[in-house]
Amino acid sequence: MLDKQSTGLLAFWRDYDRKTYVKAAVLADRLGYDSFWLPEVWGYEVFSLLTEIALKTKRIKIGTGIINVFSRSPALIAMQAATLDEISGGRFILGIGTSAKNVVEGLHGRDFEKPLTQTRDVIRVVRTLLDGRPLSEADTKLRRYRPFTLDFEPTRRHIPIYVAALKQKSITSVGEMADGWMPIFWPYNRLSDGLPGSPKVLRKRAAARKRSRPRLSPPSSRSPERVLRKKRGRSSPSTLAAWATTTNSSSAALATRMNATKSPGSTRTRRRARWRPMR
Repeated sequence: MLDKQSTGLLAFWRDYDRKTYVKAAVLADRLGYDSFWLPEVWGYEVFSLLTEIALKTKRIKIGTGIINVFSRSPALIAMQAATLDEISGGRFILGIGTSAKNVVEGLHGRDFEKPLTQTRDVIRVVRTLLDGRPLSEADTKLRRYRPFTLDFEPTRRHIPIYVAALKQKSITSVGEMADGWMPIFWPYNRLSDGLPGSPKVLRKRAAARKRSRPRLSPPSSRSPERVLRKKRGRSSPSTLAAWATTTNSSSAALATRMNATKSPGSTRTRRRARWRPMR
């Protein structure tokens, strides 16, 4: 049976309709789902859409799934995250990733250089500004900043940051610096292979961050389209998304997401999973 309180909904990254997903977010909020996520590629700008959703919902968490770390400056990402977190009443989750060279350079005109270092610098800048410290204290590696601080008090000093990662060094960075792992295209049946480091290293990092080792629970299935179509009495859509969480004594949680894309008469399935310690 679906546990709505631990299930999030994710829009597919191509050709999604703004009005449809705003309606889906409002309905998901009313039905008690945990979170609603929107991606950003070369269509809608995601912070504007999430602001619209935040103003029309009451309790559901909202997240970027994902934004790239190159097209906006690290400080702008921090400012947008803090602004949306205030507008939503502390419901925002920041999902980031490197995207790809052809998108970063071909669409945004930015150099796709040192993506892992850029990701780590973005996390450092966001954490520093939200914490009220001067930006010059962020200990960034690619650039040095002047001692700017945010000119308003953030709703939360700690906004959860999730990172999309596939390579081992990137996954390790997630365990060291971020709150959650978003392994897009990661085989679901090999999820344990991708947890940040070996079990021994994972336990060590979790202990250092005062969290217990997360555990995996059986996943649940829902997508925004499916929620709307079920409400209208229609058949299920072709894209299914599933997330599930399980909490332990230190409020850590393991969330999994499976995207199953099936064409008529086909049983081919693509699955994804991600780990996130809950606050």
